[in-house]
Amino acid sequence: MVIQVSLLDGAQTVYEMQLDGQPQTFWVSDAGIWVEIITPTNEVLIYNLMTGEIVPYAPAADPDAVVRVGRIAPPYAVTSSVDGMVKRWNLQTGEIEAIALVDGGPAVFGQISPDGRYLAWRDPQSNWLHRLDFYTGTDQIVVQLYNQYVQGYFINRAGDVILGVDVDFEPIVVAWDVATGERVLLGQYRQCSRVPDLIRMSADGSTLIIGCDTGLDFWRINP
Repeated sequence: MVIQVSLLDGAQTVYEMQLDGQPQTFWVSDAGIWVEIITPTNEVLIYNLMTGEIVPYAPAADPDAVVRVGRIAPPYAVTSSVDGMVKRWNLQTGEIEAIALVDGGPAVFGQISPDGRYLAWRDPQSNWLHRLDFYTGTDQIVVQLYNQYVQGYFINRAGDVILGVDVDFEPIVVAWDVATGERVLLGQYRQCSRVPDLIRMSADGSTLIIGCDTGLDFWRINP
């Protein structure tokens, strides 16, 4: 597979690389343009398209990393052990940046704040919503979920508000106050014939994007 990176006007190809594998995620940072791929032998590799550097997927070598928390925005990856040891990784360097121990784990689904300090996460049964502070190692129960499934979680930079998108298969966006657990209904997104295909937060935390077969919704978020 050949991956090309072009200017937005399409007039010039900036970088081109032949990759043997299936791309999973792309992202851009000051250090380069990155892609995570799965090879035909199911090996995960991280490529820097600007430099040609290949970074091994470090969590694969960690015997404690039995779960990778879903939908964490790169360059971060978050893994959990069976007994709740949570690690925050930098995929660009392959290094562990933070470790914390949580109760009620393993953490299986959630999202990290834009600066990587906070992790909003839930347990496998979707019983409780937590907020983990990687700086202090403190894990706080925010609210009981009563097995409700939420398609996407997001937490702001201050760590005091958690957003939920598509709650229990309803096309709504809600916010939880971390201090009190109070839930606020922010509204409905556009009608879709299925659950959203795309739920993303901008890198600066100012815009929530929800996409499905009928189009895109852009929500402005007050950080």
